[in-house]
Amino acid sequence: MMKKLLLIATLIFTSFAFSQTITITSAPITVAPGSSFQATADFDAQGGPDVSQLRFIVRIYDTNTVPASIVQWRGAGNVNIIPAAQTGTGIVSGSITIPSGDTPSASLPAGQEYRLVVEFTAAGGSNHSVFQVITVQAAAVPTITQSVITTAEMMVDANGKAIGWAPDPTITITLTNFAPNTTYRVFNQFKITDTNGAQWGGGFIDILTDGTGFGENTVWNPGFFGSDGDFNGSETVAFWNSNTTGPSGAVATNQTFPITNTTLSTPKVEALKAATFYPNPTNGIVNIKGAGIDIKSVEVYNVVGALVSKTTDFTNLISGVYFLKLNTEGGSVTKRVIKQ
Repeated sequence: MMKKLLLIATLIFTSFAFSQTITITSAPITVAPGSSFQATADFDAQGGPDVSQLRFIVRIYDTNTVPASIVQWRGAGNVNIIPAAQTGTGIVSGSITIPSGDTPSASLPAGQEYRLVVEFTAAGGSNHSVFQVITVQAAAVPTITQSVITTAEMMVDANGKAIGWAPDPTITITLTNFAPNTTYRVFNQFKITDTNGAQWGGGFIDILTDGTGFGENTVWNPGFFGSDGDFNGSETVAFWNSNTTGPSGAVATNQTFPITNTTLSTPKVEALKAATFYPNPTNGIVNIKGAGIDIKSVEVYNVVGALVSKTTDFTNLISGVYFLKLNTEGGSVTKRVIKQ
């Protein structure tokens, strides 16, 4: 009986003495494409064969199989092979970079996952590994967003040249995932029908992003061109493009929207163009002077595009920049007004 117990004890001791272990002691759960991160592993040779190498790598696994099978290696060109050649216990850390081109921009299919694998090879040829599931974030892509215009009234003169417009709703240009606290100049093109049509308007707007890389502007009035951007009254669609240079290159978006044409007679057009707004800056009422102008309504917008008044009396408005829109039978015109 004593010999049998001694034999069992010897087998247990031998098993534990040569049981090599490895543990991930620190590693990220979520990483970004192209980012560097630190991973630390603790391995114990337990008096067994020397550890010849320790490596960190990211792989995609299929969890529908038992055991989970490797689907694809990620970051294979950035495997960090660390010679260990140690016995006993040792801690080895290494920095891993996941290449941007080797990381997906979408979620993995069901039944697949990313694993940060840490493994070492013993001198005797046996492999030991441990893994931690990680999430690779999709790269943040800078985007420009335009408000969707449901319809727009185009004001054209007797020669078919655009002199104004009234989009619905008010245009908004939004930047997302751009560099934080940075001013971007967004250029805009307005064309007849589509991207190949004649350009009737354009201009630019400056947008300052916040600490998260988000920014938007709702107050912008295009400049209007003549030359080849003429309307003949049959057009029903217009085209709008917004573009800028983002952190990694050009970023653009566009849309088409339905339009209606309102042809203004020459006297009404000239009267609208000649209208003056005074005093500007103002502390109170803004006067409008112009012969032959039949005012239908006025609208006052603040710098974020909110309607704040329907009168030319600025007395109760706080100091700042406003946009006074004058609606007449001859069309609409908007002037920039400063409240002192």
